[in-house]
Formats: sequence, structure tokens, C-alpha cells
Amino acid sequence: MKKEIQTANGIFTYEPAELYVGKKLLDPVISKENLLDFKSVMDKHQIHYGLWFGTLLGAIRENGFIEHDEDTDIFVLEEDKEKVLNALYDFESTGLKVVRYDDKGEIVSFMRNNDYIDIYFYSKALNQRVTVDNGIAGKYLESIEMIDFLGTQFPVPNNPKEVVKILYGENWHIPIKNSKPQNTSTIHTIKNVLLKLPILPTIYKKIRG
Repeated sequence: MKKEIQTANGIFTYEPAELYVGKKLLDPVISKENLLDFKSVMDKHQIHYGLWFGTLLGAIRENGFIEHDEDTDIFVLEEDKEKVLNALYDFESTGLKVVRYDDKGEIVSFMRNNDYIDIYFYSKALNQRVTVDNGIAGKYLESIEMIDFLGTQFPVPNNPKEVVKILYGENWHIPIKNSKPQNTSTIHTIKNVLLKLPILPTIYKKIRG
């Protein structure tokens, strides 16, 4: 069933898709194309954002996507959420379709060619301490640095190596090879149930890498 998002440009209608851990691994070629087109829209609308979670880790550690990752992760300040919502038609014009906007408005997801991008919104005004992210404070996200990634410059949180250490631990620089998704496993089924809760996808993504 189609859902609606209220924007300054009118009501945006989208078709939700089921997104869950273990469905598939990302295709680095498609994900690169998606992220570069995503970047062009974000830059056009002057939205403050940066690479996040596994995408940030891959960019810092491997200068590429992590081979066992499943999506692309981005942070945006809560104060820029309206800019993102007002740009939905521009995203759609590139083929990046909205497939998720959670009930609390904390995540919006775009998909093209079966690979997707998650945006996580964080509050700057409250200097929000996001406890599910191991206590990362808003100060890391209020200012950004630029790094070389995918043949261009991408924004990342201030002091990105410190951020990935907080997210992934002291051994963040050592890759941990995950097995391929096992869609029939009991663990996978349990994860899918848990990931329906608003807060748990962020917790799970944080501990991967």
C-alpha cells in the first residue's frame, strides 16, 4: 500500500519496500552510481550530510565499500530534514525511489537497481547524545571533513577515525569477514523481527564492520 510524506512541495507518495538485514549484499558498481547521483542532489540543495556507519568505515579503512555490507549509510542533521523531504522529487527524477520513511521520521531510504541508501537524522540543536551509537555526541556531526572517495570528495564527520573507533572499537582497522546472508537461518528470522523496532536497526548496523 502506498504511503504519503508531507513536504513543502506537496504530498509525496511512495511505494514501501521491505528492507532487512540478510536480504542481499550490495553491488559496489550500482552503489557507486547511486551514491554519486545522491550526492548531486544533496549538493544542489545544500544539505549538510556525511558518510555514516559501514559506508564511513569502508571509506576510511578501504577507500571503497565493505564487501559484506548491504547498503549505503548517510547521516543528516535533523535541522536539514525538511530540505531532504523537499528534494524527494529531485531524487526520484534520478531514479532513486523512496522505499521507507519510518513512523518517527528518523530514517528515509532510497532504492535504485535493488541497492539502497539509508539516511539517519540526528539533532544538532539539542547536541543530541545518541546512546544507541555508543555515545557519539552531535559535535562530531555538526562539522565535516572532506575525503577522497569514489573518485570525488565526500563529507564525513569531524575527526572520522575517532568516530569509527567509537562505533566499531579499537580494532576498527581490522576487517571482520562476515558470512553471506543466510535467509533461512533462525538467527536471520530473529533479526528481522527485531529490526521492525525503530531503534534496533541502528544498533545492529553499528556493530557490523
